Amino acid sequence: MKKTLILIAVINLFSCTQKDANSTKPAEKSMAQIVDALESSGKYPVLDRTDTLAGVDADKNGIRDDIDLYISKQEYSEKQKKAAQQKARVSHKVMTIDLKDKKAVAKLQDEFNRASACLFQMSYGQDGEISGPSVAVEIANLYANTKKRVKARMAFNHTFDGTTFSPDDYVDPCDD
Repeated sequence: MKKTLILIAVINLFSCTQKDANSTKPAEKSMAQIVDALESSGKYPVLDRTDTLAGVDADKNGIRDDIDLYISKQEYSEKQKKAAQQKARVSHKVMTIDLKDKKAVAKLQDEFNRASACLFQMSYGQDGEISGPSVAVEIANLYANTKKRVKARMAFNHTFDGTTFSPDDYVDPCDD
């Protein structure tokens, strides 16, 4: 009797699972729809999705326009804003660097380290609860918002393999 009850319970469970699996579910949102909804709400910046590595920099200040707008909308002090812009300019260069030009790569690695060291000195948020490294990662991630840009960033990051730096290596890493 016990075995029969267990068998009935398993059959019922299986049939309920099958019924649920075959029932019509509401349409799931695609990733594009989710991103569009976040952008429309203002919770996420509207990012350049052109098929170029550099994206649009109409004012030619070395920062992609959408990232520039994002930084300007943050409640940063002037010093924090300049540090974020310094990181953004370096992130912009990362997208288009010729990785075969070893001198240019070495120079950009130094700029990258300086910009990171500058941000590491900063704290953001009302009570300094957001660290500079978090802002650095956020800016880098905003820049790498298409498959082509992710690949370019990964290729540049690969040039860092085996290297280290200390923020203390830079006496005054922030651009003025």
